[in-house]
This record gives sequence, C-alpha cells and structure tokens, in this order.
Amino acid sequence: MVQVKMKIREEIEHIRAEIEQLYKFKIEYWKVQAEHWKTEAQAAKARAEHWKTEAQAAKARAEHWKTEAKLGTISRIKRQIRRRIANVLGLNTYVSTEQNSRD
Repeated sequence: MVQVKMKIREEIEHIRAEIEQLYKFKIEYWKVQAEHWKTEAQAAKARAEHWKTEAQAAKARAEHWKTEAKLGTISRIKRQIRRRIANVLGLNTYVSTEQNSRD
C-alpha cells in the first residue's frame, strides 16, 4: 500500500512538473508573440507616417503645379497681349525673345 501511495505521489509530481514546463513554454511563447505584435504595430505606425508624408508631398506637388499653371497662363496672356499690340501697331515681325525669356 505504501508503494502504491509513493507511485501515485511520484506520478502526481511528474504531472505537476509537466504542467509547469508546459506553462513556462506557453508563457515564453506568449512573450514572443507579444513582441512580434509590438513590432508589427510599430511597423504599421511607420507605414502610416510614411503615407501621411507621401500625401503631404503629393499635396505640395499639386499646389506647385497649380501655381506653375497659373504662372504659365499669365505668361501666355502677356505674350498674347504683346502680339496683339504689335499687330495693332503694324509691327507684324515683332519677336519678343527678350520678353519670352523673362516670362
């Protein structure tokens, strides 16, 4: 009877040790998973910041080209006015290379 009790205790201790090892393994696994998701979250945050910066750059480029278009339109209108004035004055051969280079 004593031997049976000893074997039962040994088996219980063996099971406890296995459970303890299992939980140690699971805790380590969870730590690794937590670190992984922390890294993933940081990467997602960096990607969001990157695309925010890209959007700001695209907005700045759009504003730049909008301004360029306005300036181009103004320059074109100036040239048209100069040509019309030259035509009215009879200066059909008027070439405004100097004016065009300043535009």
